[in-house]
Amino acid sequence: LRRSTSIPQLFFLLSELFSFNMPKNQEKYLKFNSKADAEVLHKAFSSLREDNVIEIFKTRPRKNIQEIRKEFKTLSSKPLEVQVKEYFSGGIGKLLVYLVEDRAELKAQLLADACKGPDTEVFIELLCPLSDEKLKELDATFQRLYKQDLSSVVNSALTGDLKTLLSEHIKANRPEEGPVDEVQARTLR
Repeated sequence: LRRSTSIPQLFFLLSELFSFNMPKNQEKYLKFNSKADAEVLHKAFSSLREDNVIEIFKTRPRKNIQEIRKEFKTLSSKPLEVQVKEYFSGGIGKLLVYLVEDRAELKAQLLADACKGPDTEVFIELLCPLSDEKLKELDATFQRLYKQDLSSVVNSALTGDLKTLLSEHIKANRPEEGPVDEVQARTLR
């Protein structure tokens, strides 16, 4: 981590690390049941059992948490992320919310927040590693949430070579593999 890493970036990175942390004794966690976990969470929120909530979050990968999130909707009038926000505060609350939220929605939220700065590092860290498929998914999510396409946001928030590079990257029309056409790459400049 760099010293200039923003708080949202830090929580995003922690949620990524936290979601892959499987315990040493994995046997009891391999029998995953999203409905049972959702029921445990529902009871834990109503009886103020913080340890039960933490146990589920620390032992389930993000994919499983997303399944639990869907099941939780059938048990509660409030979505899981709302329950987490109401129940936990501070850093642990943000971390758990980041684990519950859909990845594309979380990235769209972080990009929207970065536009206010603009925080160019957030744009680089969130957009550059994405495949064309994930960029299209993120663009669709961003349009759904903010009624703007990602390209217009990048064009208004950034300048110079970074704007040009990310604008081309967001078009998501590059070959995933194969040789790079050096001549064509130079003409984009």
